[in-house]
This record gives sequence, structure tokens and C-alpha cells, in this order.
Amino acid sequence: MTTHIASLESHVEENSEYARVANQRADEARAIASGGDTMMQTVNHSMQDIVARSAEMRGIVALFDNVA
Repeated sequence: MTTHIASLESHVEENSEYARVANQRADEARAIASGGDTMMQTVNHSMQDIVARSAEMRGIVALFDNVA
């Protein structure tokens, strides 16, 4: 009986360690995903700025075309 209890205790300790490692990896993955979200927001903002500046450039070119 004592052998079975010791074996069960060992399995519980191993499972606890696996759960701890899995939780740590999940935290790391969550941090990476959060960084990706931040990066995508930056890219989106930059693209919006490019579109806005492109519209300004089209306006300036149209003005030059009208003058010429």
C-alpha cells in the first residue's frame, strides 16, 4: 500500500510540474501575442498616415496640374 501511495505522490508531483511549465509557456505565448497586437496597431496607424499623406500629395499634384 505504501508503495502505491508513494507512486501516486510521485505522479501528482510530476503532473504539478508539467502544469507549472504549461502555465509558464502559456504566459510567454500571451506576452508574445500581446506584442504582436501592439505591433499591428503601430503598422495600422502608419498605414493610415501614409494614406493621408498620399491624399495630400494628390492634392498638391492636382494643384500643379491646374496651374500648368
